[in-house]
Amino acid sequence: MEASISLKNVSKRLKDRYVISNVTFGVEKGSIFGLLGRSGAGKSSLMRLLASIWLNNGGKIYIKGQENLTGELRKNIGYLPQHDMHDPWLTGRENLTRRIMVLGMDPREMESKVKHLVVNFGLENYIDDYVVNYPAGVRRKLDIVQVLIGTPDVLLLDEPLINLDYVSSYQFMKEIIRLKKEYSTTVVVASNSVTSLTAVCDRWVVLDRGKVVFDGDWNKFEEARELPYACEFRVSSSASVPVMDRLKGEIVSCDIEGDYYRIKFRSPAGFKRLIEEVGLDRIVQLKAEMVDFENFFRTIGTDDIF
Repeated sequence: MEASISLKNVSKRLKDRYVISNVTFGVEKGSIFGLLGRSGAGKSSLMRLLASIWLNNGGKIYIKGQENLTGELRKNIGYLPQHDMHDPWLTGRENLTRRIMVLGMDPREMESKVKHLVVNFGLENYIDDYVVNYPAGVRRKLDIVQVLIGTPDVLLLDEPLINLDYVSSYQFMKEIIRLKKEYSTTVVVASNSVTSLTAVCDRWVVLDRGKVVFDGDWNKFEEARELPYACEFRVSSSASVPVMDRLKGEIVSCDIEGDYYRIKFRSPAGFKRLIEEVGLDRIVQLKAEMVDFENFFRTIGTDDIF
């Protein structure tokens, strides 16, 4: 598979310490890639390096085969930082129009796409209000729409679900999966917890103190650690969900009330299989528990590495 992002022995030093140390991995084109770890592990630092906000002190970073991000390539990279990226003294619509202009697009030609994203993320009742008056979750959704609006080839998303309720989180998850399927968008998601979003990652890396301590998919994760993982969801049709038959070996417990399911899996891999079996289009509500990273780190013994 073609690598959309490639890091080779990348390091970043701030003052007298390395926040990123000798990191090497690749991200395949059209994949959803998780960058996970505890708070302070170096995830945001690495995302800033990928977005060329910071320059690395050592190693090489290639995005779409280029080491230096030119203006045109930069427009095809959507970067969502943890902090706000909007102007609070403009309306939501004015922020989106400004973003479209920065991307060199015609706002009239983008009208249909803007409307789709605004409705999808529930912004229609806020779009003409000044952003300074938005609730925190609505501000986050506006920033997400700004990043998605240009259909970038590469998405760099730093803690995208901050301040989002589970309905908005689910809509966001559906949107990035759609971009992957329809446009082969490469998505990198940074998070300090294993949520329903990171559970749909094709592969992920775990950072601890600036170093890679785990690199693999859910199958490799299971080999390293089996952690219980629970979710609740409602399906859109009355047809039964084949959880007990096809996923029997993955499930610890399953409670069903009509079209509402509460399932506890042996590991997050079971949740990923559930999504594949049921299909996101049939799930209308979804809440998932996170994996405890402290248990994960104790299991893989990262404290012995340093």
